[in-house]
Amino acid sequence: ATATMPLARRTDLGDSNYSGLEIDVCHDLQRCLKETLEGGFDFLVTPLAHPRHRRCAPSARDPTAPQLAPFARSDLLLNSSQWSSQIVGKTSPWIDADSVSAPMRRDSEAALRQELMWAAHLSLHAVLLPAPALHAANYARVVNQFLGALTHTALWVRVPVVALEVEAAEARAAAAAGAPPPAS
Repeated sequence: ATATMPLARRTDLGDSNYSGLEIDVCHDLQRCLKETLEGGFDFLVTPLAHPRHRRCAPSARDPTAPQLAPFARSDLLLNSSQWSSQIVGKTSPWIDADSVSAPMRRDSEAALRQELMWAAHLSLHAVLLPAPALHAANYARVVNQFLGALTHTALWVRVPVVALEVEAAEARAAAAAGAPPPAS
């Protein structure tokens, strides 16, 4: 998937936008970034949590595992200029700060705070946040706490074109009618 989002004003092409490549798993950050730039993209959107070290959702957690295991890759993999201009972080997809489950809500809040602090430490230009749910007061509270602290990091919010509920209803209606589901 590609993401076209303005990072800054381009001096080489006037008002053109920067274009980035979003990936879900990147085991070798240097290689992924190199291939992204060679492919003509300006930045890489990658998870803040390393796939090997990321927190598990509470239901998937091993109770015997250490609680303070590392969750991110080393900040020494790239130089500070690369972190701040060529990487956009994205938060873990399982985070649900407004979950009805108290343990899930607490873990989600902690993970969101940890990931936003890591992004600030790296001086990332931006962090891509998931779209908030309809009732997202807690999510909004946690994000709001970081707005003042993230002086050099923008928070981008993913905004779906179609509500997930509408998309699911259309797929059910198409299945009931025997038609293929609508393309996303």
